[in-house]
Amino acid sequence: MDKYTPKNNQRKNKRKNCRLYRQTLFSTTSGSGSTANITAQSGASGSGTITFSFEMPGGESFTAKKTFWVGEPDPADFYITAVDNYGSPIGPSNGPFQVCPNNYYTFYFYPNYNLPESHHRYGIDDIDFYFDFDYDIVTGGYGWAYIVVNNIDGNSYGLVDIDAECGFISEFKVVNVNEGYCGYLLSFTPNPTTNETMLAIESVSKEKAFDETVDWELEIYSETQILKTKKTNLRGQSAKIQTAGWKEGVYLVRVNYKDEVLTGKLVVKR
Repeated sequence: MDKYTPKNNQRKNKRKNCRLYRQTLFSTTSGSGSTANITAQSGASGSGTITFSFEMPGGESFTAKKTFWVGEPDPADFYITAVDNYGSPIGPSNGPFQVCPNNYYTFYFYPNYNLPESHHRYGIDDIDFYFDFDYDIVTGGYGWAYIVVNNIDGNSYGLVDIDAECGFISEFKVVNVNEGYCGYLLSFTPNPTTNETMLAIESVSKEKAFDETVDWELEIYSETQILKTKKTNLRGQSAKIQTAGWKEGVYLVRVNYKDEVLTGKLVVKR
């Protein structure tokens, strides 16, 4: 499903089922023979193990264990981050995030790592991202989605639906996704590179056509903030960058163009 289409009735019903399932989960046990009543303690939440003990007529005994989750996952125990195609964050954790049409972004859904390691998956079997603007999912996996924004107008949002041990939970985590500044961006061909690459200033808006008569400046910094290259009075939409002799790593590229600061990341491989 590439476009988010709300199905309110279906989502509400599924969430109700999740709560009902929670009420039947375990903590205390009573019974004998082949049956036992298992109920959840008040306020119980997290993972636990039910141990079944078997005694056979011949005197043998053995046990079997099953792990269950009690209670719904807490949205506060998770956060969403997002980066652009160069790995730069497009907003703080849990947003708001800034995106532009015709650009690619990766969204991540993470547990709070202050949680015990046993809670990192939190009984969540599947995670789905949806966005309330025109987009396509390029690829994705458990806890991440790589999307292309086709169009966005003003403020919007993204959300995560999950399938947990207790059932389906719709709109588990919701974040603001807004239209950002969409004037220009930097591209590198190739990226990663070894000896040289071509930097281009690209316009992502018809209203922001590139001006060939304007001078611009280029600065490139290493991961330790050492200035590797500085060029001034550049003209034209592109410039060649020589990287021979540079150490392998990620370099920050800054361009000053029309009183605007454009940034990108250049990867050098050896």
